[in-house]
Amino acid sequence: MKKVLNDQRKIITQMSAMFVMFLVLATFGCSNDDGPTAPWETEVTLLRTAMEPIRDFEAAINAGYDIKATEYRTQMGFHYLNAGLLDGLFEVERPEVLIFIEDTSGEMELVAVEYGIPIEDLENPPPPPEGFSGTDDVWKIDTEFSLWTLHAWVVMENPEGIFVPRNPILP
Repeated sequence: MKKVLNDQRKIITQMSAMFVMFLVLATFGCSNDDGPTAPWETEVTLLRTAMEPIRDFEAAINAGYDIKATEYRTQMGFHYLNAGLLDGLFEVERPEVLIFIEDTSGEMELVAVEYGIPIEDLENPPPPPEGFSGTDDVWKIDTEFSLWTLHAWVVMENPEGIFVPRNPILP
């Protein structure tokens, strides 16, 4: 009888330990707070940090984003180019274009960035550039400027996705 009780205690102890381990794994092993959930999130964090000093419009102009490439584009904003960065390279922390909108007080507010990689021959474009890690960033050909382009909504949220060119929140 004593052996049966000892065996039952061992089984109960093992089952308790397994239950506790299951709870720990369920609580901590599946948490989304432990790190990035998409391959590009770390790179976007670096980009956001790099954009912080030039979120102010005057600081952006002084940093070389001084060419107004477009007037207001529907569901995008005003595009300001730094021509010195238009070199054919994708550099996470150095987008070629900053996108601004006017806030309610008339001040320019940074909402997104855009990468631009020149295309020499639109009739025979090269493959899209390698951009952010993973496959979520989809490059588009801009025939107006002969560029591969990629938007990243790193300041204003875009409910359609961070890399979608147009943001339905904007008019």
